[in-house]
Amino acid sequence: MKNLNSAQKALRKIANPRRVKALLYFYKTGPGQYGEGDRFIGVDVPSNRAIAMKFLTISSNDISQLLHSPIHEDRALGLHILVENYRRTKDLKNKKAIVSLYLKHKKFVNNWDLVDMSAHKIVGNYCHLIKDVSILEKLSQSKAHWDKRIAMVGTFALIREQDLDLTFKLAQKFLTEKEDLMHKACGWMIREAGKRDQKRLLTFIERHGKKMPRMMLRYAIEKLAPDHRKNILLKTK
Repeated sequence: MKNLNSAQKALRKIANPRRVKALLYFYKTGPGQYGEGDRFIGVDVPSNRAIAMKFLTISSNDISQLLHSPIHEDRALGLHILVENYRRTKDLKNKKAIVSLYLKHKKFVNNWDLVDMSAHKIVGNYCHLIKDVSILEKLSQSKAHWDKRIAMVGTFALIREQDLDLTFKLAQKFLTEKEDLMHKACGWMIREAGKRDQKRLLTFIERHGKKMPRMMLRYAIEKLAPDHRKNILLKTK
C-alpha cells in the first residue's frame, strides 16, 4: 500500500548512516547555523527522487506529514512528490491546490536545497501561468529567511519565460540582506537573467555594484569573460 509509512520505510531501507556526518556539516546544522538542528539519515538526492516517483499517489495528508518531519530526507521526499505531481497535472485548479499545500507548509521548506528543488517549479511556475507575481512579492516581504529565498529562486520560472522584471526588482530589494545564502541566491538569479539580457545585467551592476555584497556580485558575473569580470570587480571595490 502506498502511504506515509511505506514511503518512509523505502527511504530508510536505502539510508547510509556513514553519510550523515558529512551531510550535517554540508548543510550547516551546528548551533547558530542556518540548518541548526536538522537531522539526516543518509539518502542521496537521486535515490530520494527515484523513491518519490513510486509514491506519487500518497495522500495530501501523508505529504503534509512528510513535510513536518524532523528528518531532512523525509521533507525532501514530500517536496519531490509535490514537484512531480504539479508538473504532471494540466488542471490549473489542481496546480493551485498544490501551491496552497506548499505555502501552508513553507516553514518546513527550510534549507537551501529544499527551496531550490521546489520554489521555481511550483510557486514560480504558477505565478507565470496566472500572470500574477503577488505570491512571490508577498514572500519577499517576509521576515523569514527561507520565505525570501523562495521568492528569489521562484523567479527562475519567470526568467525561463524571458520575464526578468521581478528578478531584478527583488535583487535590488535584497541588497542589504545579511545572510550569504541570499547573496548567493540573488547573484545566481541575476546571472541567469543576464544570460537572457546581458545589457540589463550590466546596467544593474553599474547602478548597484558598489552596494552589492561581493558574494552576490561574484555569482552574478560568473559567466562573463575573465577580463570583464576582473574589470567589474576592480570598479566596484
